Amino acid sequence: MSAGKVASMAHRFAALPRAEQLARLRAAATARPELAWPADGDLAHARNAHRTNTPDELRRALLGDYDHLEADVRLRDDGVPVLAHDRGDTTGLTVDEWLEVGALSGRCLKLDFKDEGAIEPTLARAVALGIPASHVVVNVDVRTHRRVLDRVRELYPDACVNLSPGRRYGPLELWRLRRAAARVGPPVQFPLRWDLVRPRIVAHLRRHGRVAVWNNPSRAPEDLDVERARLRAIGVDGTIDLRRR
Repeated sequence: MSAGKVASMAHRFAALPRAEQLARLRAAATARPELAWPADGDLAHARNAHRTNTPDELRRALLGDYDHLEADVRLRDDGVPVLAHDRGDTTGLTVDEWLEVGALSGRCLKLDFKDEGAIEPTLARAVALGIPASHVVVNVDVRTHRRVLDRVRELYPDACVNLSPGRRYGPLELWRLRRAAARVGPPVQFPLRWDLVRPRIVAHLRRHGRVAVWNNPSRAPEDLDVERARLRAIGVDGTIDLRRR
């Protein structure tokens, strides 16, 4: 499909009333049952739709060849959890809308929390919808308060918790990751930036959880397949977010 046609479809979809958008998203969520995530699925082999915050992003992911749906979660000024990568963005779905569609799809739901205060109400809603732990990945900053980390495990004892180190991988960050991993308990995964991954860091962290790699699409390796092989060779478990624009 040409870029022009994709843009035209996105424009028409965006012009629909929200109720109609949600109806179409529900229909798309059940259109490809073969993409439902199995309870024993290996995260290292997931096909991740990196951003599904807006109705159109979620629509394209549901129609695409993805078995993981990822969203960025923030708290709106009125305390409602919404989907937005950047603070102040108002184009995203609410968490309730996204979780309802995601639950219908049967795919794994990756929640990348940008605001600590959004963690508990979002996960409580996922529990209320009956979304199993095998279909939830919780991405939190390693500096998240200990009480909140404990609450994550209370709500989802068996969900994978991604502990994100931030922008640096020095001794302090590695110590924080070790401490948080010990508190949270397995299953734990460390999502590392591709441009900062080093063999010694991977070797260190693999003693405490799995290691996955993501990258900014504007800074991608020349050959993705070659790079995936190299990362596997140094011990990286998954490269589901190694991508280009």
